Amino acid sequence: MSAVRLAVTVLVAGALLGIGVPAAERGTENRTATRLDGTATTFTAVLERFARTNDATRRGGARRSAGLRVPADGAVRIGEGGVAWRVDGGPWHRRQVTVRVHTGGDLIRLGPGQHQLRLELQRGGDGPVVVIVRPDSSGPEIETGGRDQTARVR
Repeated sequence: MSAVRLAVTVLVAGALLGIGVPAAERGTENRTATRLDGTATTFTAVLERFARTNDATRRGGARRSAGLRVPADGAVRIGEGGVAWRVDGGPWHRRQVTVRVHTGGDLIRLGPGQHQLRLELQRGGDGPVVVIVRPDSSGPEIETGGRDQTARVR
């Protein structure tokens, strides 16, 4: 009788694992998708607010730095039309931006990790343009401490 109980227990445990593991993976994927959607929404709002609240000049007016954090299984790309994101090689999801954005003609592709981008506001023929540049690695090194510390340039 105990062999039958053991067999039933093993079968039930296997069935529960078969149901639980895919559900946990979907939960992780949904959490990453929510984070990436929030990141894209926040970044497009930063671009729009930056263009709306600053003055553009032909030689480059206002400048600021913007940080983006991409989760381990996500990817972000920034282009002329807005910000797109995807989870683990899945389909791309786009967030349109209402201001003109220029990235030098190429998409800015961001993999997992923390990224700093430089924003410059310039005046184009049709109004303000937000130019997005990845900071040059030959520039100053920015040292960031914890959340409570101020960034320092070395």
